[in-house]
Amino acid sequence: MSSAERIVHKAVACVVRDFAGRRELLVFDHPLAGTQIPKGTMEAGEGVVEAALRELHEESGIASATPVSVIGTWIRRIGAGPHEDGPDEMHHWHLVLIRPDSELPDAWSHVAHGSPEEDGLVFRYRWVAVDRELPRALHPLFADVAQMLL
Repeated sequence: MSSAERIVHKAVACVVRDFAGRRELLVFDHPLAGTQIPKGTMEAGEGVVEAALRELHEESGIASATPVSVIGTWIRRIGAGPHEDGPDEMHHWHLVLIRPDSELPDAWSHVAHGSPEEDGLVFRYRWVAVDRELPRALHPLFADVAQMLL
């Protein structure tokens, strides 16, 4: 890692449920960036689990959920900035397995808040099976995350 690279920590909220005999993962369709899992940048002094729960609330509206475990960390090099064309950064994505505290609908929409880039965007939530097809159901950036879930 060069001295110009900085490390950015992200928390990924991997919300799962058991439904009709299969495990399902909560995903959302981002209006600009494809199918994703709730995630975001950790704030100063924030722990991984705390950040995952905060991001889940900001991006989905889910206010009550129970963290089960930290699954692991996926590391990727990326250019800084909205177009990924700035100086290199190392992103550490910390995956947290989470169970909802109450039954959630099969689908819903939520207006995101909490980050200037996403404030006001409408995210459409749904569940997908956690199976070998999961990586193809997500934006390609999340394929390695999906493999970690499998």
